[in-house]
Amino acid sequence: MSKNQSLSDNMQTNILTLMIFDPEYSSIVHGLMDPNYLDNRVMREICRETQSYINLYKRPPGEHIADLLEDKLNTEKASIRKMYEDILYDLFEQRENVNGEFVLNSLRGFIRGAHMKRELASAVENLQAGDVDRAELSIQQALRLPDASLDLGLFFGEDMDRTLAFLEEMTECFPTGIAEFDKAGIGPVPKELLIVMAPPNTGKTWSLLNYTKYALLGRKKVLHLTLEMHEGRTAQRYMQMLFSVSKRNKDVPIVEFERDEDGQMIGITPSMIERPTLEENPDIASQLRKHLRNSNRMQLVVKQFPTGQLTVPMLEAYLDQLERVKNFVPDMIVVDYADLMKLDISNMRASLGQLYKDLRGIAVERNCAMVTATQTNRDGSDVGVITERHVAEDFSKIAIADNIISLNQTEAERALGLMRAFVVKARNDEKGWQVLMSQAYQAGQFVLDSIRMSESYLEHVEALTAAQEAAAGVSDE
Repeated sequence: MSKNQSLSDNMQTNILTLMIFDPEYSSIVHGLMDPNYLDNRVMREICRETQSYINLYKRPPGEHIADLLEDKLNTEKASIRKMYEDILYDLFEQRENVNGEFVLNSLRGFIRGAHMKRELASAVENLQAGDVDRAELSIQQALRLPDASLDLGLFFGEDMDRTLAFLEEMTECFPTGIAEFDKAGIGPVPKELLIVMAPPNTGKTWSLLNYTKYALLGRKKVLHLTLEMHEGRTAQRYMQMLFSVSKRNKDVPIVEFERDEDGQMIGITPSMIERPTLEENPDIASQLRKHLRNSNRMQLVVKQFPTGQLTVPMLEAYLDQLERVKNFVPDMIVVDYADLMKLDISNMRASLGQLYKDLRGIAVERNCAMVTATQTNRDGSDVGVITERHVAEDFSKIAIADNIISLNQTEAERALGLMRAFVVKARNDEKGWQVLMSQAYQAGQFVLDSIRMSESYLEHVEALTAAQEAAAGVSDE
């Protein structure tokens, strides 16, 4: 391959020779080859005829190539006849002397170079037209060079090692702090997309931080992209969550689950814990510095982008920059939250669906877990349990995501520090079940304890609510 990204005449001849005569390499070259890669019009015609033959008969044409070109070889125009005769002569002459592996590698290298050249040219055109977003996308596509190889797939049972490779590739989900979900494998998983679905102000950001907390405790690298909350406020919440720090009240109310011998809930008991505070605490800075020094193995990057400005190409460029400059390759990417990325407002639903496909594509390509949140529609604010019917804007989110958890909370539950997490979708487990969680947002804790929902749950909530209201009435007197 020459420096100007053009195949030499000899290499073009060798490529055609392999495709026409070589039973080992013919199908591979056929799958990779575009006739437009060839400079000569006659060679392009020979390439098309050869590919048509392979498509029809599933084998190289060999000496039948002359039959395929019979009309050209018998034409009355001597100049055309001679061009075809000369090229066919070269093809027949070289058929025993071509290094198939070398030619194939050269073709793959050319394809990669042609891909980069095409995308960079497109980037220049888009910049000249003033379309920065499309130019950025073209640049990203240029950097994402295609794998110009041919994988015929897994021949089940024939290639035993590849057939059983899943045993080594099985990946458990990152821990979540919710024992019931951890046991079922419902959480962040490399190459998968997890969505938390909830109405406004129902703990979506806290839930994303909770996923990060447990990933960090498991020595994973996490990138947190915040599109709504300031970096400083996000850092504050991480401090609270990681080190159980209250914002202003040192006495934090919580509830504890009472269990029977089988682990089933038999009651809910109010309690109180004491935590250090951020406000009116002159020692808090030194305390937090000490915590951070003791936790220096945690690898977390928080990056803020303006609401409605982050595009998928911008995200990919940022990920590449993190890797090049800091050697930081995240095991999990948290997007808080995807609906606030840049969308095409003229075609919102299609744009949103494509966005979620692209995010999952990043997870697959970069072998990382992708976690984000999404708002429910209006009906989702008034139901007891949020299901797939309550997803906002584009229903394709449900099909694209691997796991979807909805957050459910009544006013009574909010007052008690309780929340229900419902499994809307689980790619590798059953869906349609709930986990009850106790929380302490004052101390930055999305989940203190959890238990599988029981039929008697509502009775326990009503009893505890009534008791607290009665106690409050007595104190007022």
